[in-house]
Amino acid sequence: MLTRRLCILLLLLIAVSAASARLTAEVSLSASASGELGDPPSQLSTSPLIGRELEEIASMLERILPEHWEITSIMRRQVPRKWNGSADAVLVKLENCSIVVHHPRGFVYHPFYKIWLCPPRWEGNMEDVEILGDEGPSVLLGQNHKMKVFYLTLGANNWPEGPAKLREALDLTTLPITDVLRQKVDPSMKMKLLPGLASYSGGVSGLLSRVVGMEKEGPLVYVEYATGTERKIDGHTLPSRCKEPRVARLMERENVFLANKIFLAYPEVKTVYLRRVCDSFLSDRVINRSDETSDSPFVVSNSSH
Repeated sequence: MLTRRLCILLLLLIAVSAASARLTAEVSLSASASGELGDPPSQLSTSPLIGRELEEIASMLERILPEHWEITSIMRRQVPRKWNGSADAVLVKLENCSIVVHHPRGFVYHPFYKIWLCPPRWEGNMEDVEILGDEGPSVLLGQNHKMKVFYLTLGANNWPEGPAKLREALDLTTLPITDVLRQKVDPSMKMKLLPGLASYSGGVSGLLSRVVGMEKEGPLVYVEYATGTERKIDGHTLPSRCKEPRVARLMERENVFLANKIFLAYPEVKTVYLRRVCDSFLSDRVINRSDETSDSPFVVSNSSH
C-alpha cells in the first residue's frame, strides 16, 4: 500500500512539474509577443520564433548607424504605414535625437527612418495616396528569403544614404523604390511580356501601353502602370473615380493578371511589387508567387499567409 501511495505521489509531482514548465513557456512566448520593446537591443527577448533573429538584426543596424543615430523603439504586431495587411511586422525606429527639425505644418521631429520587418510571405495593398502629398506612405526597401522590409522617412534627413546602407546591412534585393514614380522600363522585359499583355481584355483597355515602369532584380519585379479615370464636362474636371468599387475591382483584376504573367515568364521571381497610378493618386500592391515556401524566422514552419 505504501509503495502504491509513493507511486501516486511521484506521478502527481511529475504532472505538476510538467504543468509548471508549460505555464513558464506560455508566459515567455506571451512576453516576447508584447507590443513595444523599450529595452536596448542586447536585452531583447530570445524567443525561438523571432527574438534571437531580431536581436541580431538590431545589432547589424547599430553597427551601420552614423554618429548620434540610435534605435529608439521596437514594436511588434505592426502594419507598414498606409498599407492594409496582416499585423505581422516588427517596426524598428531609427533616430538622430541630437537634431530637432521644425516641420512647416507646425510639429517638430528628429531625423528618422522607420523600417517594418515583415515575413517573406507578407502581402498587402496600399491605401490610395496623393502623389507627392504630405501623407507619405511606407514603400518596399527590399526583400530576401527571410523577410520583406518597408521603410519611411520624412523631410530633412542628415543620413541621405540611409536606404542604401540599410539594404546592404540586411542583405536585401536592391530595387530603389520610393514614393516618387520611377517610369523606367526594361525593354527586354517588355518584349518578353508583350504577347501576354497585349491579349488582355478583362479591364480597362490598352494595358500594355499603360505600363510606364518595369524592372527586375533577382526574385523581385517592380511594375508601374497608369489608369486614368478623370472626365471633363464644360472644361470642369469631375472627381476621380479611382475609389469607385467597380473601378477598384477592374484595377485589382489587372494587378493579378500582370502578376500571373510575370510569374509565368520568370520562374525565379517570387514577388511582384505593383504600383498603380490612377489620376493624381498611387496605390501599391505586393503579390507573392502562390507556391513559395520559406525558412524565415518569422514562421514556425513553411506555410503561406
